This record gives sequence, structure tokens and C-alpha cells, in this order.
Amino acid sequence: MRAFNRFYWVATALVAALAACGGGGSTSTPITLGGTAAVGSPIVAGSIQVSCAGGAALTTTTSTTGTWQVATSGQTLPCAVQVSGGTVGGVANTTPYHSVALAFGTVNVTPLTDLVVAQLTGSAPQTWFASPAFAAVNSGAISTALTALNNALGITATLGNLNPLTSGFTAATGNPMDNTLQALKTALTAQSQTYAALLSAIESHNFAAFSGFSTQLASAYSALATSGSGSGGTGGSGTCSGGQTMLTYQGNADLYAPAQTLCVQANATTLTLPSKSLSNPYVTPATAPYSIYSFTDGIYVYEVVFNNGVVMEINFAKNSVFLGTFM
Repeated sequence: MRAFNRFYWVATALVAALAACGGGGSTSTPITLGGTAAVGSPIVAGSIQVSCAGGAALTTTTSTTGTWQVATSGQTLPCAVQVSGGTVGGVANTTPYHSVALAFGTVNVTPLTDLVVAQLTGSAPQTWFASPAFAAVNSGAISTALTALNNALGITATLGNLNPLTSGFTAATGNPMDNTLQALKTALTAQSQTYAALLSAIESHNFAAFSGFSTQLASAYSALATSGSGSGGTGGSGTCSGGQTMLTYQGNADLYAPAQTLCVQANATTLTLPSKSLSNPYVTPATAPYSIYSFTDGIYVYEVVFNNGVVMEINFAKNSVFLGTFM
């Protein structure tokens, strides 16, 4: 017997919407799109604009930790995202950054995702975003762009299995994604180069002017990894151990605070959170490659959504009332 009905229907609608993404379908269910906007430090009060292949444009503002979220209503994937304005470390942010999404859920907006868009489209991301052409935005093309960018910057080993576009992270020193963003800035300074010059090189697929850049970036990352302790999550290091996934809470304050991060580990039988391990989940029917397992903890329920066996997000409820999402 299900613990609650409303949450079940929210989850069922989520999976149905995700399954429809590849076919260009749309949904009126309030499925979310959100992530972190950062450049090594969070972009605070930045203006987020979301433009999708179908449906109205969406807007919101980033939080003090750089996180943001919008509820979709009839939008059709893919979607393009831009963050502009706001502040970074109390200084005005004058560079817009961009990203793309093939699925609802997490989509970050950082210099790395901006470079992915440049590699993917072969044009200036801001120009492309003004009138996005989504025909070439597909999983194969994005995978190719990510590989090319990772190889050019020398960050394949640094990021490991993290995806700049879709892996949730906290904008704090000690987090591998954030350390990579910080190292990118440091390497540019060390080579007396600008981000605009790097972006132009990626747009033209001509990285010749950045010979030795990957070595500078690796050195900067190593320095951060050995000296930075970070903040970032419950338990506090800003990093997660092997097999764990770092997720950021976006929702109403209760057991967790908005923007709080957790290191979690989950499979079809067990969900491990800081200070607790839950088991014996009940299963919500889902369409491959998605699967849903819900774990109860007294009056709380954690509904874990997997994509090909990998944790995608966790919906959180109390007494059958939906509170928010870890993503």
C-alpha cells in the first residue's frame, strides 16, 4: 500500500514527462528545471532566462548560493538557459553564461557549460541563445562536445564521472566541480588570457593559442584539492566519497534548509543519507530507463528517481505533503 497518493501522482507525472523528452512531447505538469549558477563562486541574484523548443520563456533569480529553479508548464525540450547580471563575491557579474538541457531536472550554468555550448554550436553562446536552433542539440552531439572540451582543457580526470551540465554541485571550495571552475580562472590569469579569448578559441575549434593551458589548469586544481577544505554539505567537506552523489535541496524548510546539500548513496534496496540508512522501499511503476523507489522514515518519505540506475533526484515529503526536491 502506498504511503500517500498525491506524491505518487507527482512522481508518476515526472517520469512520464521524462520519458516523453526524446519524442519532443510536452507536459503541463509542474516539472522543475534548475541547478547551480557559478564561476568558482556562486552568481548571486543573477537573472535566469530559460528558452525551450516549445512553450513560453521562463525566468527566475539565483539564490545566495547560486541555485535556481523554475517550474515548467507546457515547455518542450530541449531547453537553453542563460544567467546574466547579479554579483560574484560582491562584484558585479558582467559576463552572461549559458547551458542546454535535454531532460528536466538538473542543469547548471557555468563557464564550463558556456564553453560546451560554444563547442556544440560553433558560435558565441550569447548570439546563439538570442535565437536558439535546437536541431543539433541532441545527446550524441552534446557527448561529443563534452569530450572535445574535456580533452582541450585537460579536465577529464579532474571531473571523473561528473557532468558539467547535469551533475548537482555546491559552489564552494572543496567540491570537484567548483574547484575546476576556480582552477579555470587561475589558469587564465597564469597565461595572461581572458575568458573571452578562451570562449572564442572554443567557438572556432582552434585551441592553438592555449598551448600548455591544460597543465596550468591541472596545477591550479591540484593546489585547491590539497589546500581547500570547502563547506558545502551536511557533514561539511563539500565533497562526497566514492559511490555517493551530492544533491542540493530546493524546497520548503523543514528537516532540511533550502540550498542545503547532502551526500547520498542509493540503489533498489537501500538509501543512505547522513546519519541514517533506509531500506525496504516501495516501487512506483516507471518507464525505462527511469525507475522510482520510495523510502520511508517515520513521517518523511524520500522518493528516489533513477536514470539508468544513477540517482537523478530525490523528491521529499512529510505526512503525504510534498516539500521539495534534492537535485
